[in-house]
Amino acid sequence: MMSIRKWVTSWVSSDVFAWVLLAMPLLGMLLLTGLDFRLVRDEALYHIKVIDQFAGTPLLTAIADYPSASTPLPYLIWALYGKVVGFDVWKLRLLTAVVTYLTAVLFCIVCKRQGLPYPLVSTLTLIGMPYVFFYGHTFYTISFGMFFCVLALHFYLQQDLKHWLWGALFAGCAIYSRQYYLSLPLGMLLYRLVANRRQLIPDLRHNFGHWIAAGLPILTILPLFWLWKGMVPPLHQADHFVYPVAQHVNFFFIFVGFYFWPMIVSARALQTLREKAIVCCVILVVLLPLYAAFRLTYSENYNAIGVANGLLVHGFDIVGNRLGDWAAEAAKFGVWLVGLAIILAAVFDMPWEDAKYKLMALWAAFLAMIIMTPYVAERYYVLPLPYLILLLHKPFRKWQLLTGWAIVLVCLSIGFTYLQIVLKPFEGW
Repeated sequence: MMSIRKWVTSWVSSDVFAWVLLAMPLLGMLLLTGLDFRLVRDEALYHIKVIDQFAGTPLLTAIADYPSASTPLPYLIWALYGKVVGFDVWKLRLLTAVVTYLTAVLFCIVCKRQGLPYPLVSTLTLIGMPYVFFYGHTFYTISFGMFFCVLALHFYLQQDLKHWLWGALFAGCAIYSRQYYLSLPLGMLLYRLVANRRQLIPDLRHNFGHWIAAGLPILTILPLFWLWKGMVPPLHQADHFVYPVAQHVNFFFIFVGFYFWPMIVSARALQTLREKAIVCCVILVVLLPLYAAFRLTYSENYNAIGVANGLLVHGFDIVGNRLGDWAAEAAKFGVWLVGLAIILAAVFDMPWEDAKYKLMALWAAFLAMIIMTPYVAERYYVLPLPYLILLLHKPFRKWQLLTGWAIVLVCLSIGFTYLQIVLKPFEGW
């Protein structure tokens, strides 16, 4: 009996078990839908047209302008893939789903390497996020960007120059998949600046290669931005532009407060908050006027500046419609407060090891970029999820709570998927 128990324990903790379990969402979607459900909004409005353009037009002509705001690498991959296996909708989605699965496997490896106590559960939390799960089974570009982001993190979180050069390569691929992954090189440059601030000149002299590897992806994307005369193709420059919106700060706290709320019951987080109670109260008092002045309001208009859209704020809107505006505002503020507490606990939890410096710098770089975006859309916040999970899950030891929350997220994703492909009105041509 003991030998069977040991075998089961060994099997459950093995990489093969993790890889099999992480394949379940893909297999489930394949069995239930065949990935052949109706086109989802951006698939119909933009992506299918861009893939056709890349498949039938010379590359430079295709890249020069196309009807999408994303950078071109995913469309090039889909076009090459489609020429081999065909351009059926389910086949295009299958490639994305495989990329999503590979991202999950790779992220599980990174979690284990970074010493997270429950790497499999942390990975299930990542792929259980509604926008990761659903868009990971469509031909949206989100999955490609995250795949290259996790690859870049795998190398950047190590120390030697060889790994940093590999990190630069994959960070460049991430940026060529989604512009917001500029937060990777910007974050790594910020890390070198802050972590070595007392010996900045010696670090520049002795680790110049690391500085080059950190900033190289920015240089590789500049020719494309020069070709476009902007950060998006000319066809979308009227809709996508730099416009600072402070509501992003409030949404970031709300996003963390909802999707990472179990972190607040960590004994380590509570102890840190008690030790820094005065400083935390001062920060709260400073941020309260920001919260009051730039409160989040929900809108279905994707092009409305400074208002939020997505599953989370839609939920608050439903609460307001059912129970009254006071209930929605109370729920919103409560989640914001939890998110702020989680962030402060992470910031004040000492000591900061090297990986924490890097992940904090990546957070800061993402926030600096997203604040300059006029649209407060939850789908954009998929980008920092690997940074957040790697940092916030590391000190967390309540595996039952974390596992239960991962299951809740998977159920939420299933509901969100059903809403998108069955209940929501078609938004195609």
